[in-house]
Amino acid sequence: MVLRHIFHLALLTASVQKPFMRVPRFMMLDGIDDGGMEKERSHRLQEIIVEECATYEVDYQVIFATSDINAALEESNLVVGRFFTPEARSLDVRDA
Repeated sequence: MVLRHIFHLALLTASVQKPFMRVPRFMMLDGIDDGGMEKERSHRLQEIIVEECATYEVDYQVIFATSDINAALEESNLVVGRFFTPEARSLDVRDA
């Protein structure tokens, strides 16, 4: 799981560094902690993504979804939206 996400991050890095690359400067990683990844590994992967993207000098967009966000990122301006729980799901179809 980690290798696949790191590969996609490397591809994005190449696209922001090499003007001849025809790869969009956009990356979406859904469920970066899927597959039973340990919490520490998931948090380290999140750190790697943020650290690498901080080196980019061009416009880009990265979206990653996780069920267990790194605490260092949780209160940062990098987080968009709210935290979902079983009581406050992403799509609430119950009567208000």
